[in-house]
Amino acid sequence: MRLHIIKTLFLKEIKEVVRDKNQLFLMILMPFFMYPFLFLGISQISSVQSNKLKQKEVKIWVESTVVETPLYEWLESKEQYQLETATVYTDTLKEAIAITLSSDYQQLMDKNAAAKFQLYYDSNSDAVGLAANDIKEKIAALNEKVVAQRLEMAQLNEEFVTPLTVEKIDVAATGSMGSYWMKMIPGYVIFLIFLGIIYTAIDTTAGEKERKTLQNIYVAPLKTSEIIAGKFAAVFSVGLLSGLANMGSLLMSLIWIGAQSSSLSSFIPTTVTFSGWLWLICLLLLVTAIIASVSLTVLLQANTYKEAQGYITPLMLLLFVPIGLTAIMELDLSTMCLPFINILLAMTAILKGTADANMLFMVVVTSLVYSGLALYSASLIFGNESVITGQRVNYRQLLQRGGKSNKRIFGVKEALLFMAVVMLAFLMLGVPLQMKLPIWAGILSSFTLVLGGLSIAAIYYYGLHNNLAENLHLKRPTWRATLATLLLVPSTFVIASFIYSLTGTVEHSSEFMNAIQPLMDMNTFLGVIFIALCPAIFEELVCRGVLFRGLKNEWGKWAVILVSAVLFGLMHFDFYRLATTTFVGIILGYILWQSNSIYLSSLFHFCYNAMAYILMKYWAIGTEIQDFESVPLIWVLAATAVMGIGIWLLGTEKAEAEQPILAGT
Repeated sequence: MRLHIIKTLFLKEIKEVVRDKNQLFLMILMPFFMYPFLFLGISQISSVQSNKLKQKEVKIWVESTVVETPLYEWLESKEQYQLETATVYTDTLKEAIAITLSSDYQQLMDKNAAAKFQLYYDSNSDAVGLAANDIKEKIAALNEKVVAQRLEMAQLNEEFVTPLTVEKIDVAATGSMGSYWMKMIPGYVIFLIFLGIIYTAIDTTAGEKERKTLQNIYVAPLKTSEIIAGKFAAVFSVGLLSGLANMGSLLMSLIWIGAQSSSLSSFIPTTVTFSGWLWLICLLLLVTAIIASVSLTVLLQANTYKEAQGYITPLMLLLFVPIGLTAIMELDLSTMCLPFINILLAMTAILKGTADANMLFMVVVTSLVYSGLALYSASLIFGNESVITGQRVNYRQLLQRGGKSNKRIFGVKEALLFMAVVMLAFLMLGVPLQMKLPIWAGILSSFTLVLGGLSIAAIYYYGLHNNLAENLHLKRPTWRATLATLLLVPSTFVIASFIYSLTGTVEHSSEFMNAIQPLMDMNTFLGVIFIALCPAIFEELVCRGVLFRGLKNEWGKWAVILVSAVLFGLMHFDFYRLATTTFVGIILGYILWQSNSIYLSSLFHFCYNAMAYILMKYWAIGTEIQDFESVPLIWVLAATAVMGIGIWLLGTEKAEAEQPILAGT
């Protein structure tokens, strides 16, 4: 993609937004003034109405027995109460309160017995309901006074009537938000972002179709991906700016309310850490990207502005249903893959101070996948001529790339799509299998069904099986490349351990050791099979087999190695080991590129995992995790030297030039 083309299209769309003064005011400028005036107006109106209700006169009918009680004296002292002594008829009560009391009230009091007040009122009247609550509180206070007098006469203390007490102690961090605000604000943020995005997305899709300007862009010498990228950047930017404007105004309003009530921490999460704010910003960017890409995908199918407006309600429902469900959900392994819901739950967990970095990382990865899939769908739809001309779209042909030749090119788009599907499938199917089955059965089933099954499906769908040896780099390695690979195994392990000692935590190491403890307890040979051989086969088939081939068909050396390494790191869904697994992925990619042999990357992967397993099984047991993590600097220096030799040996290998592989060739 050409960045200058994307920039030009982006600026064109932004100018359209800026030119529409009404839309600009509604989305960006109005929020700065709306919330302060809204909160100020509501608070003032509520204050005035509350004072009116408290000062409004309320008629109270009481029976003669009530006159002899302290309650009657208190009622007389209240100017807003009009007292009438009469027989009470509850069916005639309207805008009034009736109070009755047992006729033998005084005798019951003398006998230290209990008497009953009966309070009749119509709860539909706000003034009457407020007065009734006031009277009930007074009766409760009189009751406590009588109990104290009786205890004093009996020479008993208060503990006699309250032998068991409950003290509620809130252990939440000081300054954390209340549950109501924590559940409301994330959903409200996403809704505001949606409002900022939807009308811009309509204008850049159906609006341009109706104005006959989209067709001009379509016939220009531009790539579909460039057009979609420019439009996506514009919609994303406007939506993000609108959401930030709304949130900034809302935040200032909440701060003002908190200052007025002397309870700022009830409204603003003052204890969210710096890393927590970084996670929130990351989630905000991701949810904006998802909404923008989904909106473009859906609205591209509308031919007029009016038709596009009909899609707003379904899209809102897709948004409101997750927002409503978050009230009864928590962020865990079963909810981290649910679109929108996982981001809402993650934001809530951060505000509550209960978020786990690994869980947040998995939410980020899944959200990246969803955003990429939606954007890929928009690119496919926009590339179909039927969408532009307003004709019926043949969705079965959307996944086919190669034009009228009916040949499928397996390139970068297809490789990234494959990887997105693999990661989602592993989270939705592979992780539950590993959780519910014995760990060895979970590893075996998840690797063979998800990684192996999807890889084989991609190989046959894109025709890679027609030239399998070349496509999957099934080349016999040279002795020099094999020696280099064996030198890289221990040196990479030492350096990776050093990297983890800088990025990992003792708590994470302990959790990791507990998770794989069943593998530590089993036979060493079986443990090596499940923790070393299975990943060496199936992870390499996915990352250095299918994925590497697609990237290599269109990109150069270091772009392929780095992107495949990052995806390899993300695929492990471990935030604390992301740097380590990415570094190992770089070494694996370099081995494959230089040797053109997936056998060597698999050999490296097997030896690396087997070394880690054996060291953990026979060295780490009985020692402190901290001691196991610490790597002497002299080891790191020696490993760097050995790695240099291995890289030099691989550098003498000549990588073969690659051409795009088409189905049927």
